[in-house]
Amino acid sequence: IWLLVADYNDRARHIYVSLGFREEGQQREALYKEKKYHNCIMMSILKGEYLELLALEHEDASTSSLIGE
Repeated sequence: IWLLVADYNDRARHIYVSLGFREEGQQREALYKEKKYHNCIMMSILKGEYLELLALEHEDASTSSLIGE
């Protein structure tokens, strides 16, 4: 899965990184907003990376239930 996010959108970028997305590159000055050009950042996550994250979350949930959290 890939996406484009504006370079000034720090909240969205933080969320995407927390979900496992990685920065692939930039489209320089691809957006024009409020009389200023901004870069678009391309981010992606590969199927294997996503499945690995799911496995880790499942593992963490199993461990938590075993120790009574």
